[in-house]
Amino acid sequence: MERADVRARLLSGGQRKRLSLGLELIHSPAVLLADEPTSGLDSVAAAATTQLLLEHSAEMTVAAVVHQPSIAVFLKFARVAVLAGGRLCYDGATADVAAFF
Repeated sequence: MERADVRARLLSGGQRKRLSLGLELIHSPAVLLADEPTSGLDSVAAAATTQLLLEHSAEMTVAAVVHQPSIAVFLKFARVAVLAGGRLCYDGATADVAAFF
């Protein structure tokens, strides 16, 4: 609640992104699709956002599109799909992706 007294339009891009994610989680959806939930966030906020998604994945299906995640963020995901040139080139456990390539 670091900015609870500020109108959404006055929040930074990262703060608006976290607000939007929080508003979606209030509804407890069966499936949460997160498009770039960590983009524009510093490493601490990106790790916290990823941890939040991980915690909610026990209650719902969570799918996130993430480009160029840090290794700390990447390793929090259980499963990864890697696309290259618009084609799927890997779909499987995050822990196994390095051995695949």
